[in-house]
Amino acid sequence: MTATQQGFNQGQPFRVVSGECRKFRRLGAGWTFDLAATEGTMPHALTCRISGKQFRTINSYFRQFALSVEEAMKVGMVLEVQGKLGLTGAGHLFMDVEKIAESFTLNGPMYLQDKSTLNKLRQEKLPTVRLSGSAIHCGQVGYYPEFPAALKTILVLAPADSEGLSDFQGEVRGIERHVRVTYKTFQQSNVDSTEMIASTFSKAAETGYDLIFIVRGGGSWNSLRAYEHPSIALAIARSEVPVATAIGHRNNTSMSDRAACFSFTTPSAAGKALSTEVWKRTRRGAAGSSRSAVVSEKPSDEKSASSWTKQETTLLHLKDQLAASGKETILARKAQEDSVFLSHQAFRTHTQDLLEFADARVRLISRVVSVFTLVLGVLLAAYLATPAHFLGFSPSGLQRAIFFGLAVVSCVAALWWQSKLRKAMDRPSVRPMQHPPADAIAWRAMSKRVRSPRGLRHVRRYMPTLG
Repeated sequence: MTATQQGFNQGQPFRVVSGECRKFRRLGAGWTFDLAATEGTMPHALTCRISGKQFRTINSYFRQFALSVEEAMKVGMVLEVQGKLGLTGAGHLFMDVEKIAESFTLNGPMYLQDKSTLNKLRQEKLPTVRLSGSAIHCGQVGYYPEFPAALKTILVLAPADSEGLSDFQGEVRGIERHVRVTYKTFQQSNVDSTEMIASTFSKAAETGYDLIFIVRGGGSWNSLRAYEHPSIALAIARSEVPVATAIGHRNNTSMSDRAACFSFTTPSAAGKALSTEVWKRTRRGAAGSSRSAVVSEKPSDEKSASSWTKQETTLLHLKDQLAASGKETILARKAQEDSVFLSHQAFRTHTQDLLEFADARVRLISRVVSVFTLVLGVLLAAYLATPAHFLGFSPSGLQRAIFFGLAVVSCVAALWWQSKLRKAMDRPSVRPMQHPPADAIAWRAMSKRVRSPRGLRHVRRYMPTLG
């Protein structure tokens, strides 16, 4: 990517860049993805954009290989692209893709590494929803932080230049009187930082920490890629001390997040949740101390001592029951989360199936209309005299030529119009409906009876989501 930056600075807007596709996502009427490459030991990424018109052209090319652009990029396609470079308002380099080279391969090295890491995490018996879901952070789809029973000593790992660390510290300011928070920073660009982070988890149990936080916050793709490393993810999964993460932006989900016991969207959210938990436990402890003050002195006579022993036994039994009940509550919550995830996944799958069936149905009808128009044009050309005479045209001379020209122009215009409508089917409608579907049930009914390209674009526009 360094050569790309130099080319832009030298006034060469059109460049050819190669790399592996990462984070393929929709952006308005087009698509965007990160084209990642590794120079030496450091990864680099260039944000690439494909407009709606260029996307249809490129997608038509991929259909020759029984693929779509989305399917190819989701499995780490390695390719070469040509396009025009530009700068965003924030000064970040991007490329508007014009062409994709014919020589491309699937299953790039980064994709294979992530896939291998997921398989290794599955062997560590991690919850399925954390390995397959896209929204796994606390506050998303019913996820809540599960802080350990003891919360007295906390270790926070963060890059030295992380803005997210200051956000986290601002939220936890004031709880130091009740818990001991230790901060350990490292240089993000240091090659040995990955090994240092991984080795920290094995030492944390010996030091006696109750919880480890990894705080990073937002950043470039280059800096966040380190948290996808298998050694860090496996060290988190195998750590005897519970690990929580706050890495990347709200829509980022790294391998470190998946391996952690729980994760947050931002460092601020992590600090706020920790502060809330500490203050809640502090108030609960103060209330318990005031209630037990009247029985703080142990009786001296044998009868009272026997009664005291029975009370202690009863309290220990109640404590065991509460612990067992807490485990059952956690298991029930995890089962509920799994059920919610599966229901949401079934909803998305069913919705996508209905959209694909509607698309296939409308395209079939459009092609049938095109074939009918073509057959009608051939019949008019073959038996020109009969329809011309029926419509009042002379069977010979200038009038026959005019009729023939009108027939050809009408057929060509009809075929062109149907082709234009088919190309527009991939885009959602811009104009809203006067009476849009009120809910998912109404949308499903509309998708089942749609027959026209315009109706299909309305179906795409109002496709229901889970928010």
